[in-house]
Amino acid sequence: MPPSSLRRPARSLRARLASKTCLVGILTNGTKDASAPFGSRTSLLRDILSVAHAPIVAFAFTPKDVQWSTRTVVGTFALPDGQWHRSRVPLPDVVYNRIAHRDADHSPAMIALKTRFLRLRVPFFNWCFFRKSDIIRKLATDAVVGAHIPDTVIDPRPSSLHHLLRTYRTVYVKPSSGSLGKGIVRVSQTNKGYTLRLRSGGQNVMRTVPTINRLWHVLTRNHAQMRGTIVQQGIRLMTVEDQPVDFRVHLVRDEKNNWAIGGIGAKKAGKGSITTHIRNGGTLLTPEFALWSAFGDKSERLFNELKRTSIAISERIAHHSRHHIAELGLDIGIDAQQRLWMFEANAKPGRSIFKHPALKEDGKRTTALLFAHCAHIARLRKRRAPR
Repeated sequence: MPPSSLRRPARSLRARLASKTCLVGILTNGTKDASAPFGSRTSLLRDILSVAHAPIVAFAFTPKDVQWSTRTVVGTFALPDGQWHRSRVPLPDVVYNRIAHRDADHSPAMIALKTRFLRLRVPFFNWCFFRKSDIIRKLATDAVVGAHIPDTVIDPRPSSLHHLLRTYRTVYVKPSSGSLGKGIVRVSQTNKGYTLRLRSGGQNVMRTVPTINRLWHVLTRNHAQMRGTIVQQGIRLMTVEDQPVDFRVHLVRDEKNNWAIGGIGAKKAGKGSITTHIRNGGTLLTPEFALWSAFGDKSERLFNELKRTSIAISERIAHHSRHHIAELGLDIGIDAQQRLWMFEANAKPGRSIFKHPALKEDGKRTTALLFAHCAHIARLRKRRAPR
């Protein structure tokens, strides 16, 4: 947004700032477009900011908006009339990290910015995007939730890939830093060799190779010699209308620092797709409908188990993390034997599940819970501040 749009806070905003008890800054990427200051994420940021109410005053900002010498930041506020308003305000009491690009989030400059906030005792979450391999390493041997992690090999070699295929017949090859299903390959062992299925150029692609060496050659072209890649046992998921279904569970911490379920969406895979991602042709369903369609009168028990397991996994991820985590998106599947499996954990989950008409209110409640948590950790910070 151009500097000319920087103005004194409107009267109502000045009043809110004067009486505020918790100033929450949402750290994100920006553009120079005044009408869409956060690019394609502008609508998402407006939805989040619109939920804030007393004692929360919330705004969005970019790394370039911070002025360390004066300990201020130029915040972008969403006004009720649909306009955006930029005003200089004190550094936030809490920073909610929604930087959208993985490379930027892991860059030295961004790590330095995050560290500077922590040195000033400003609570900061979530620290950065997860790497799939890091989460698997931490949880696979965890005594509490390890049984929910599929058999996985990290940084595979031809021998370990061959072993998993002989054991499970089907495996998923995933880049450790991928998202939205990009780069995932499903490999199945057949009588004629190995069949690969993947998404390429917006299409579902299938290819067959005769030997493990040829398979390795094809995979290493897609995954840069397989460094930072995981290979995971294939799970035969529950189905609705003969299509696999898994669940996105969106969790946040609440005002008591406990993990709470914000919302759950069921994702049904599109025809021929190897993942359930909506962008790859998947369909969004309510979890109640999906579970009843697959399991009938067992659905309520499984729904409760899904929620309990999701909270337990979130607690263990937070336990193993060096930094504060207050929001997670878990991709969890249930197989035909009613066993639950955790496939991925996302530190900055998208909110596509809340586009379903039946889940829209869950989206608002999720954000409200998160803001209540911000108020909680801001109060703790003030109590612990040196007198």
